[in-house]
Amino acid sequence: GNEGEDGLVIPTFATISSPGTVQNAITVGAITNSRALYQGVRVEGADVPERLRRMRALLANGPRPIGNFRAPLRDVAALSDDGRACQPLGRDTLSGAIAIVRQGGCRFLTKVENTQKAGAAAVLFYRSEGETPFPISGLQDTIIPSILIGAGDGQALRDFIASRPNREATIDTALQPVNRDADIITAFSSLGPSLVNAQLKPEIVAPGINLYAATQRYDPNGDMYDESGYTVTQGTSFAVPYVAGAVALVKQRNPTWNAAQLKSAVVNTANSDLGDTDDPNKLASVIAAGAGKLDVEQAVKTAVGADPAAVSFGAWGSATPRSVGVVFYNGGTAPVGLTIRVRPRGATSSPVSVSPSSFNLNAGSRSNAVTVSLTGTRPAAGVYEGFLEVEGAGVPFAIPYLFVVPNGVPHNAVPLRSYDFESYPGEEYGPLSFKVIDRFGLPVSGVQVNWTARTSGAVLQTSGRTDDYGIAEAFVRVGEQLGEQVFRAELVGAGLEPLDFIGVVRLLPVIDGQRVVDAASGQPRVAPGSYLSIFGRGLATAGLGVVRTPYLPVSIGGTSVSFFVRDRIWSPGTLHFVSDGQVNVQVPWELQGQATATMWVTVAGISSANYTLTLQDIVPGFFEYFDAAGNRQLLVAARGADVITMANPARRGETLVFYANGVGPVSNPPKSGEVALPDPLSRVQNSVEVTIGGRPARVEFQGLTPGVVALYQINVRIPDDAPQGIQPVVLRVAGVESKSANLPVQ
Repeated sequence: GNEGEDGLVIPTFATISSPGTVQNAITVGAITNSRALYQGVRVEGADVPERLRRMRALLANGPRPIGNFRAPLRDVAALSDDGRACQPLGRDTLSGAIAIVRQGGCRFLTKVENTQKAGAAAVLFYRSEGETPFPISGLQDTIIPSILIGAGDGQALRDFIASRPNREATIDTALQPVNRDADIITAFSSLGPSLVNAQLKPEIVAPGINLYAATQRYDPNGDMYDESGYTVTQGTSFAVPYVAGAVALVKQRNPTWNAAQLKSAVVNTANSDLGDTDDPNKLASVIAAGAGKLDVEQAVKTAVGADPAAVSFGAWGSATPRSVGVVFYNGGTAPVGLTIRVRPRGATSSPVSVSPSSFNLNAGSRSNAVTVSLTGTRPAAGVYEGFLEVEGAGVPFAIPYLFVVPNGVPHNAVPLRSYDFESYPGEEYGPLSFKVIDRFGLPVSGVQVNWTARTSGAVLQTSGRTDDYGIAEAFVRVGEQLGEQVFRAELVGAGLEPLDFIGVVRLLPVIDGQRVVDAASGQPRVAPGSYLSIFGRGLATAGLGVVRTPYLPVSIGGTSVSFFVRDRIWSPGTLHFVSDGQVNVQVPWELQGQATATMWVTVAGISSANYTLTLQDIVPGFFEYFDAAGNRQLLVAARGADVITMANPARRGETLVFYANGVGPVSNPPKSGEVALPDPLSRVQNSVEVTIGGRPARVEFQGLTPGVVALYQINVRIPDDAPQGIQPVVLRVAGVESKSANLPVQ
């Protein structure tokens, strides 16, 4: 888990989440490595101070720029007194700019949505304090890139542009390394003990921050996109593969070993010489690091194993915890003599005893259970941890142990579910939940909790007090107010700050059933493979989202469209454009031959009601547009891609390129969302006829435009005897006729 900083008090114990709480699983924490990787923000010019020439920065997990991105800087403080962008900023007040926004006051998501609506092209956050950038999460449903710099760089940049309005800056996506201390527990890495039974978790750690990794370069709206194909990433999920790979190597060398032996090989040979998060000169605790840092070489070498690989006594409450039996394996070809010594961490003596503490183990055999027990009277409240060091194993071999003595005094509150959530007006939502723990990570039951709606909405049902696991929860009704809504949990008499559960409330996506139409013809039916326009409200999180790639993605800014045919086909639509009131989507080619499909729009995880879409394999229609005077014009090109207009009419005998929708099945069809290829061409498989002014015109090509997604082109030679003036043009495919469009002919 990555919740080591989630509580009111940091570091936050008892933040191991499922499935890491499973006893037999290998749960992995994260440590630093020897260098950090940063993107940058650059300001150029002879008058630029040295510190602004390339500031260390990290991109957020929202959309990424395709290559470097350059635009004018604009300080939001000029629009909002505190510069935090927590309130609406006014339409087009940041048009095309990189908005400089201060951290704090509201969620990063709220800030980005407000700047998007104001027309910003990107957001440059600066920290309210602290100089080290961190990767901002929670922005995957936004439309514009966001990046973070340190507090000092942010203030220096604001001072610089104060007398230089609209000075440009570049978001530099190239990664540059910076040396840093290695083998320190990361601040975000979840800590033990596990919530249930106070088990020792994690058992091992591996590098999990500033990792340079291969990634996808297909979809800039998708996870971990980078144009280069490589990115920097972090999280315990990226530490886990190191351990999984080591287990695979051990299994390769010892193909008959069982799961317990494989786990022991990586856990019990780990290196415990690690630094604490807050004090790198202090050894990291077992509750944070388990046995220590993965040592692949020693894991592969060991012939000895232990089951369990970590000894968890749990909580020592009114009764003494049970003894734990440890079975040792010798997977080698020679006998070994093992001696076990107890080495406590942070205490001069330990109530942990081992019997027997010395024994021999023949090759290929397993021992009787070695009993590890707690003895004596219960010590003072605290975390008690250490190692059972095993001599004679041939490699450094140690089994971590843990027990915890509770004090029952509330020390921390940790969100569990819906600490930040997205909803729509009037929804009954829940549960909102958290747990109360003492300073050693054990649950505190019976704490009274008062829940209130701070901005809008109502609290419907609560648990009243924390249960045996220290958990309290509430179910709420979201209010009608759009934007942020806050539900507060106050811990009565606990001496802790209240917990605020913040929801972003959006309009429920609504499809206007009278305005789901073919994007060209405007008809209420559409051909698979063609463009569909969906009108309604609440169809996007904020602002306008236009595709930035040659292909079409399945999501833009958290908006997606799904199509379903009962018992047969489910397929996502590929998107060209999204806004609050309109979505343009390519209907999947896979729906050819179907009469109807169920369709819905999902925005930030909230879905509209289903809509039944009428399908027809051929629904021909010309694309048109409105000129500056508001007149409808046919989208047609000639003479080297010149657009035909009233001022530039078509000529008799020349060949025009008409662009159309819904022309039907093609040979060599591309995948949905992908561009058509120039070789082989995708040709329309049915007969195509065009008339201009009632005269038949010769069709020279009918198919998909190469290099473009789902755009049909019909190449037509104007008859030599075509009437002059504004003439009706009609497209007929396999007998299905389009509505007429007007073409000026000279």
